[in-house]
Amino acid sequence: MGRAAKRHTGTTTSHGETTGWQAQLYAIMANLPAQRVVSYGALAQAVGVGPRQIARTLRQLPADSRLPWYRVVRSDGHIADFPGRDEQCKRLQEDGIVVSRYRIAPEWFWAMK
Repeated sequence: MGRAAKRHTGTTTSHGETTGWQAQLYAIMANLPAQRVVSYGALAQAVGVGPRQIARTLRQLPADSRLPWYRVVRSDGHIADFPGRDEQCKRLQEDGIVVSRYRIAPEWFWAMK
């Protein structure tokens, strides 16, 4: 088993602004290249939290968020099974990303640096 990721907490200011790892996450998401997906795990590693924290944070985005939440998938390429799964597939396909049986092929993954 690998080393556990260092845990950080993101905080929200009284004005609703995010700080810490959440701000890092949003910056990465805002720069996610077109026609690319990224895994929860890759984002988690980049900001120093667990993949479930990434999923929880993305679920809590406002409905009018411009962040491409739908381009975050499991590391095996599968789209997580949740109520918005069909909407996620639709948006991915609208972006030109091929989805087959709720799965994205490896060539669509963004190689984060």
